[in-house]
Amino acid sequence: MNWKLWFLMIMLLISSLLLNGCAFFGTQEQLSIQDQASTGVAETLEVLQSVETIVAMTMSAGEIAEPTLEPTAEPSTPTATFTAIPTQTMVPTLAYTATLSVPMVSVSVPTNCRIGPGVAYDQVSVLLVGTQVEVMARSADGAYWVVRNPGGAGTCWLWGYYATVLGPTGSLPVWDPPPTPTPAITDTPAPSTYSTGPLAIERNYTADLDLGLLNGGSGKDIKYSFISLLLRSLTPINGAKFKVYGEFAPSMYDCLGADLSTDSISLLFMSEGTYVCYKTNEGRPGAFRFNGYEGEAIKIGYTTWNIP
Repeated sequence: MNWKLWFLMIMLLISSLLLNGCAFFGTQEQLSIQDQASTGVAETLEVLQSVETIVAMTMSAGEIAEPTLEPTAEPSTPTATFTAIPTQTMVPTLAYTATLSVPMVSVSVPTNCRIGPGVAYDQVSVLLVGTQVEVMARSADGAYWVVRNPGGAGTCWLWGYYATVLGPTGSLPVWDPPPTPTPAITDTPAPSTYSTGPLAIERNYTADLDLGLLNGGSGKDIKYSFISLLLRSLTPINGAKFKVYGEFAPSMYDCLGADLSTDSISLLFMSEGTYVCYKTNEGRPGAFRFNGYEGEAIKIGYTTWNIP
């Protein structure tokens, strides 16, 4: 019980006792003075003892046991646990490049395959773009490859101008060309020359191959385009036509039978000594030889024949 409530009850009790005492003394007026004093002292002592008893009980009851605080366990400090994350090890993928055990040849444009090196020999087949054939031998000058015939049995000679060979070529044998076929005797008239001579055509200049003139008028047949050392070309103009022939000088009839076109000829891979057949804008057949460069100018030696 709350100690304030106990204290209030004690005070009420003391007040009640005092009031009773007064009443008692009022009713005992007939008693003697000495008897009244003795009786009052005794009653007072009795009241004091009761008060002491009540106070002691009140104090005993008012003692409030202090709560004992139970020690609480200190919060544990979390310990970080590190889990090793496996790292992915990249294993390089090995790219295997096939190594050719024998040399193989392909071409950038369809190329005739003949029984010998040059147009003097009969054509037996054509090696097409995207087709590979095995290389069996080479010519002494390196201009021709002897390959398996792409169109049948045996071998044939392939001009190397448009060819790309992959594989080992160091041990290839060198073959001598077969005898040149004997030309049939015909009544074909011998060619006659209309114009011939050397020309040095400057960059972006033109030339007339009928008359051998540089920057001629309406008779221009060829234009030398120079953009850079890697971008140089010869272009037929005004209706003229060209065809790269090869390392051997063609005859008039070779050029008359060549598959001429109006396409430009790149000079990037053209080697010195290469012949080109042509037909001028006036219809005359001819051929020129690429003789290299003189500064930025191109040097050619040309021959234009009369129309047979």
